Amino acid sequence: VQTCALPISNVFFSNDITIPTHLKHRKFKKRIALHPTSKNIDRNWPKEKFLKLARRLKKAGYEPSFILAPHEKDYFGSSIDIDTPNFNNLEEMSSFIHESGFFIGNDSGVAHLASSLKTPTLTIFSTKRKQKFWKPSFHIDETVVSWPLLNIKGLRLREKYWKKTISVKRVLKGFDSLIKKIENYESSD
Repeated sequence: VQTCALPISNVFFSNDITIPTHLKHRKFKKRIALHPTSKNIDRNWPKEKFLKLARRLKKAGYEPSFILAPHEKDYFGSSIDIDTPNFNNLEEMSSFIHESGFFIGNDSGVAHLASSLKTPTLTIFSTKRKQKFWKPSFHIDETVVSWPLLNIKGLRLREKYWKKTISVKRVLKGFDSLIKKIENYESSD
């Protein structure tokens, strides 16, 4: 395999997002923005596991909040016992994520937004290949990826069973790793 380099100079690892000056980065260190949805429901880790994760985080002293669009709130039903703030626009949601201590979510655009806002980000992926190509890595990040599954043509085993290979315990372990990374980063400043 031959690779080639593009003759580009002055390349920056930035997307030029400008944070309003009245916002304080990671103001709420214990708040965790959880994004349990994505454009494609097949890429979503199960909502029951997200609820269990949120309750475990709450029990550990964190303040989990689900980031949901108005039409996605029905996805969880009315009995949800975790904070689900209302946002009028993308700016309000972005501000909320920027001031949150952490972000945990599916492989989605919101995960990339959180990473670009420099919020420590844990992203859940269905395959190592997707993680390799789509990992949000503008800042401190961690990923949890499905165990490799045999894929027999036509059976779509990976698509059907990847969610079963990622337990709440594995996501919490990934979160612990993310905490250590941000602590090391902050202590080196």
